Amino acid sequence: MKKIPTINFLLLLAVSAPASLVPALSWSSPATNPAFISVQESRAVGTVVYTMTAADVPFGDKVICSLAGSSTACTDAFDLASHSSATSDCQLTVRSAIDYDAGVTSITCTPVVSLDSGTATPITLDLRISIRNIWDVAPAFTGSPPYTCNVDEEQSAGTALSGCSPAFTDVETGYGDVITCSLTGALRA
Repeated sequence: MKKIPTINFLLLLAVSAPASLVPALSWSSPATNPAFISVQESRAVGTVVYTMTAADVPFGDKVICSLAGSSTACTDAFDLASHSSATSDCQLTVRSAIDYDAGVTSITCTPVVSLDSGTATPITLDLRISIRNIWDVAPAFTGSPPYTCNVDEEQSAGTALSGCSPAFTDVETGYGDVITCSLTGALRA
């Protein structure tokens, strides 16, 4: 009986997913690009001010979030990180105090989201943030105490007294707030 020779060979297969199966990320929240949000000045560092959600994240994969390509104003004011428990969410948090009164009225950020597996083309968002001013400076009387006002005797209750209108510094208007004044203590005779 003749021995049949053995042939050993190495077979290399390259398997790639068809283009129709490569994940294509998109935004499910926000629904529009550009997206517009409003953030109040003086929010505490670490406060989540906005959550973005990527759609079509494959099972077992998760998103990587960054502010790559964003302006310095954005990266100085905000951080962007993947949500710890949601595999498709990115959370925008306050990195440092934002001060409207120092001229910071709007900031544009460009969040970038990719997959941890690297299998999808990263997507970006044009995120336009308007900063809301808050009345954070208490008004103060102008001048130095004591404040004096001369009033004729026997004035009827509720009579407006001419020359007795106090003036204030650091009054911010347009926020629906009203300055209320009251007199306390004993009247001098």
